[in-house]
Amino acid sequence: MIHIGIDNGLSGAIVVIDSNHNIISKTVMPIINGKRKAYDIKKIADILKKIKEEADANNEKVCAMIEKAMIIPVSGRLSLFSSGFCFGMFQGILTTLNISYEIARPQDWQKDILKGLNLKDTKQMSILWCKRKFPKEDWIATKLSVKDHHGLCDAACMAYYSFLRNKA
Repeated sequence: MIHIGIDNGLSGAIVVIDSNHNIISKTVMPIINGKRKAYDIKKIADILKKIKEEADANNEKVCAMIEKAMIIPVSGRLSLFSSGFCFGMFQGILTTLNISYEIARPQDWQKDILKGLNLKDTKQMSILWCKRKFPKEDWIATKLSVKDHHGLCDAACMAYYSFLRNKA
């Protein structure tokens, strides 16, 4: 089975693992830079379509885990709209491609995946967890990046959470 983890935000990512916990692919959220950043919906759909086609060709099932869009009171209206838009966009694309998915509240996947890590910052905990779980992987967004990308790490955690919830 192929597991897709989706951290659905402008600084999010899409990470795919197989049932042996191998990272198949990882992609920082495709965006279009302009006056305001926007999701590159076509590229996102193409990425998910390719994952589905490769899984179908190998006779493998695919399931995805999407992080539930949560309202944070300090966020502005534009941020809230963007978060809700992306959450719905992913559900629409996955449904269209006939990819089953689950929705996880951040607290739920973090409680199961990050248990035992005693940091206050969940972003730093997911980075630490990924470095331990996948020590050969690089978690930076680009070759020019110096910091690990928390969106990639959160998406990898959600892909693993999908694995845990869908073990055969």
